[in-house]
Amino acid sequence: MYILNRCPPSSLHGITPFEAWYNKRSNMNHFRVFGCLGYVHLPKEHRQKLHPKSEPYIFIGYCESRKAYRMYNPKNHKVVISRDVIFDEGRAWGHKK
Repeated sequence: MYILNRCPPSSLHGITPFEAWYNKRSNMNHFRVFGCLGYVHLPKEHRQKLHPKSEPYIFIGYCESRKAYRMYNPKNHKVVISRDVIFDEGRAWGHKK
């Protein structure tokens, strides 16, 4: 629904539901390619001295309760919500056999 409210339907004649409700244009700079690779920052509490500062995750959507991204870790099958993500939209997750 988050994305649909920012897309113009035919019934509103060229404006989005967000514009109709709030009387202002929505900012769509934060939209990302679904399924792209993103590197989530790991806080100091969750890593040791020589461990990497980020891990690769898959972008699966937007958080509904706060301004953040939902990311999936295929290694441990966990979903995390984070704002500290660097996206590589040109690459998708490649499964190794």
